[in-house]
Amino acid sequence: MKENKNLLKDTVLYGGSQIIGKVVTIFTLPVLLNLLEPESYGKIAIYIGFQQILSIYISSGARPSVNKFYGNLTSDNQKIFLKYFLNKIIFKSSALLFGVIVFIYFIPNSLSVLDLILVFMISILIAIDALLDPVSVVSEKAYENSLLASANAVLAPILAIIFLYFNNSIAFYFLAIVISYILKLSGLIYLNNSVSFSGNKIFNKKEVETYSKRNNFLSISQKSIRWSDRIFIGLFLGAIIHKIYPFQTSNSGQKISKMLG
Repeated sequence: MKENKNLLKDTVLYGGSQIIGKVVTIFTLPVLLNLLEPESYGKIAIYIGFQQILSIYISSGARPSVNKFYGNLTSDNQKIFLKYFLNKIIFKSSALLFGVIVFIYFIPNSLSVLDLILVFMISILIAIDALLDPVSVVSEKAYENSLLASANAVLAPILAIIFLYFNNSIAFYFLAIVISYILKLSGLIYLNNSVSFSGNKIFNKKEVETYSKRNNFLSISQKSIRWSDRIFIGLFLGAIIHKIYPFQTSNSGQKISKMLG
């Protein structure tokens, strides 16, 4: 009976905080779609697709590795473990930054420099989050971590709405996400400063590297598959809000257009 009560309590505490973030996202989506220009939907979807793959690449499989190894390491080896992944994040970010600069200045393109910089910043912030976020979970601070994640999920769309109200550019949309993640990471750093949870194992670089590479490859593959779905959903939602249907020329398309209004 006591176990059932604990299960119910944990479900309400952890699940409830996550549901709040999802609900806010659902209710703010129509507002965001109305504030953005219709041509921005596809661009944002493509940017986010690149950002997700870049974030996984930069994080170097940190999240699954923290879940598997971190809690079993001694306190000194935990520091070595975190330093190992931070160095990888810094190295990969620097290499990609060089690539972005080359792309902007030497390859003809019509992309916004500010948009690319902000997407790159989001990729780095999410990669760091992938390292720090599971540390707090492994260190038995899952509830506090869940609250931070929910606060970020609530704050990001609200900030985006405020920013887009004054300037409905893609850059202001991404700027809102950057700020929300900086605040979340600040909270995680504060939370993890008081962590005192360790095991008795020693950091094995070869084992961690093999495990992180395998999981990193699988994560990138999964995100690549979902990318096309996100683009379609983004464009389709935009079409519904603004009643712009590119498939109206066909008979079946006309029927669908009538159904959608």
